[in-house]
Amino acid sequence: MLKRMGVENPETRNMNRNVMLSQIETFDRGRLKPLVDEQRYMVSPHDDVRNFMANSRGMGEQALSDHHPMVRPVFKDIQQRDAFHQLAQQELSGQMVNTTRYKTFEQLAQWSHPDQAMMDFKGVDTKRSHPIVFVQGHGSPGDTSMYSNTNQAKSAKSVATMLDQMGLPKVSQVRVNSCFSGTEHDLSALPDVRKRFQNQTIEQSAGHWSKTFAGTLEHELNQTSYKGRYEAHKAEVDQIMKRPLGTWGQIKAFFNPNNLTEQRKAAIDTVSARHNRVVGYMGPTTQGSVQATSRSPLGKLSTTTHTAVVFGPDSAPSYYKHGDVSRTGPSVREKK
Repeated sequence: MLKRMGVENPETRNMNRNVMLSQIETFDRGRLKPLVDEQRYMVSPHDDVRNFMANSRGMGEQALSDHHPMVRPVFKDIQQRDAFHQLAQQELSGQMVNTTRYKTFEQLAQWSHPDQAMMDFKGVDTKRSHPIVFVQGHGSPGDTSMYSNTNQAKSAKSVATMLDQMGLPKVSQVRVNSCFSGTEHDLSALPDVRKRFQNQTIEQSAGHWSKTFAGTLEHELNQTSYKGRYEAHKAEVDQIMKRPLGTWGQIKAFFNPNNLTEQRKAAIDTVSARHNRVVGYMGPTTQGSVQATSRSPLGKLSTTTHTAVVFGPDSAPSYYKHGDVSRTGPSVREKK
C-alpha cells in the first residue's frame, strides 16, 4: 500500500517515516500559496523629511523601472506624516516630464494620506515573507548617531526604541541606509583600497562592528540581558506583571542583569523577543562626493566631504563602489 502511495522503500519498523514520505509524495502542490513580493519599508527618526522623501522617491523610481513594488514609508508620528504628504503634494503640483517620477510621487502621496498611511508595522504579514526595513539618514565613519538635513542627531538607541514602539517584526532585516553605517573607519583613505576590494578583504579594514551605527543598533534591538530588555519595555512588562520591579529585584539586577524572577523573564520575553539582523554600508550610499556630518564627544557638529570609490565602467569586473558593499555583524556575539 505504501509503495502505491509513492514510498519507494518503506521501512516496516519506522511507520512515522513512511507516513511522512507518503504525505510528501501525495501532497497537492497546487494548494501552496504563492510567495508574496518582498516587503520593503523605509522609516526615518527625524522631523525633517527631505532626506526621507528624496530616498523614498529615488528607490521608488528604481523599483518601478525594474517592475518591482515600491518601498513604502512608515511614519513615526502624525507630524512626520503630514510633512511628508505636504512635500509629495508640492512635487506633484510641479511640471514633470518624467512619467516614472510622477507615478512615484503619486504613490508616495497616497501612502502618506491619513486614510492609507502606515504608522506602525502591526499589519505586516511575516508568514510568507521577511520584511526589509530601511532606516534613513546621514552618517559618518564610527559615529553611532544619524543625522537629518538640518543636523538633527538621533542615536542608535533612540532609533531602536522608535522601531520597538512601531512594532518592528522580529524577523525583519534592518538596513541602515546611511553613509558609513557599517564601518568604523573611512575606507576611501586607505592607500590600497582598490586591491582590498578586488581581493574581497575590505571588511577586515572596516573596524569594530560595535563601534558603528549599524552594529550599535543591532545590539540595542537585541538586548541580551533581561535588565536591559526590561528597561526598554518597562511599561508593558509591568502591565503584564501588574506591578513594577521592586527594590529587592532592582538590587539583584544591579549585580546580575539576568537575576529576575522567572515570571518577569517570561513577561519580558513576551514583549521583547528579537532576532533582527542589521545591515550597514562600508561607504557612501551614493556615487560621487557626499557631505557627512558627525558630532564630537563634546557635542560639536562638524562636516566632512567623503568620496565614493569607483573603478571602471559598471559592467567591468573592476567596478566597485562603497555603496554597493554592505556589512553585517559577526555571527558569534561579543566578537569584533
